[in-house]
Amino acid sequence: MFVFALLAAAALGAGWPALRSRLSKRRWVGLTAAVVLLSIFAITNWSDLGKLEDSYPGQLSAGLGLYLYTVGVVAMWVCVVRLLLTRRRVTPAVT
Repeated sequence: MFVFALLAAAALGAGWPALRSRLSKRRWVGLTAAVVLLSIFAITNWSDLGKLEDSYPGQLSAGLGLYLYTVGVVAMWVCVVRLLLTRRRVTPAVT
């Protein structure tokens, strides 16, 4: 549980300057890396749940925590994509 909170805090810390200015490339890469790691955890948790459901049919289901975690990861990906699109839009064209 501590690892998830630490990664979420890292993502928040890396993305915080986006509220007032553009993110530096280093912060944007750090934010993306934290979101990728959190996504890997979500994918592996759903995969493990699927394997357990196959082993014990009708006895297991995903809990509210897994659903909320997955929604949080999806929301973080939406933010990363929006920051990327904003970064591309703000960057002036080189002539």
